[in-house]
Amino acid sequence: MKFTSTTPSPIMKPTLFLSIPVFSSLVLVAAPLASAAVIYPSSATTDGGTSSSLFDVSNLFDESVTGPGDTLPGTVSNNNIAYVSADPPTGGFPVTITVDFTEAVDLSAFYLWNISHNTSDNPRDRGVRDFSLTFYDGAGATGSQIGTVYSATAAIGPLSGVAIPSQTFTFASAYEGVLSVEFKMINNQADPTRWVGAREIAFAPVPEPSSSLLGGLCGVALLLRRRRSV
Repeated sequence: MKFTSTTPSPIMKPTLFLSIPVFSSLVLVAAPLASAAVIYPSSATTDGGTSSSLFDVSNLFDESVTGPGDTLPGTVSNNNIAYVSADPPTGGFPVTITVDFTEAVDLSAFYLWNISHNTSDNPRDRGVRDFSLTFYDGAGATGSQIGTVYSATAAIGPLSGVAIPSQTFTFASAYEGVLSVEFKMINNQADPTRWVGAREIAFAPVPEPSSSLLGGLCGVALLLRRRRSV
């Protein structure tokens, strides 16, 4: 006689295995970041004076650029398109421009459109060369300094008739919670006895994670939650 065991087999709980390579591939696929518009200051002051009311410091952020790929027409002689200090700057160099934002922002880069050449006076030699940026968590360069002072050297502006490209200065790490920035024009390109100026400035925000990245991370979190529940 053949006997058959009636002892039930143990019930095995399903196990979800999520290997490190799988997790990595999910993150890598979802990694692209969403692009964002530039950030403009809301107001500015300067201790360098101005050559005339036509070259007010507010002209540094009035062109509504959408990104570093935008070019701007040159010619300093055109009214209301650039900032030009007194000639020579009031108080000498450096010329300090303090810009404010309407709310705290996180910044990853600085964009500069320098002054171009358009007359025999060679104004492109008066464009900013060495400069620094100091970031603060209060308005008007008050409160606490954020991070370290950023310093860089700008290239000379283009010759007459050439559209002005932006120069991009990417920060090693983001400056977060910024309400104001001191932009110091340490010198101009060639003539320390004359004025200094720039065509336009803007900042780049810290990119926001894209929806695909957030979706991928949510999917991983769901898988890990299921794994803990079984």
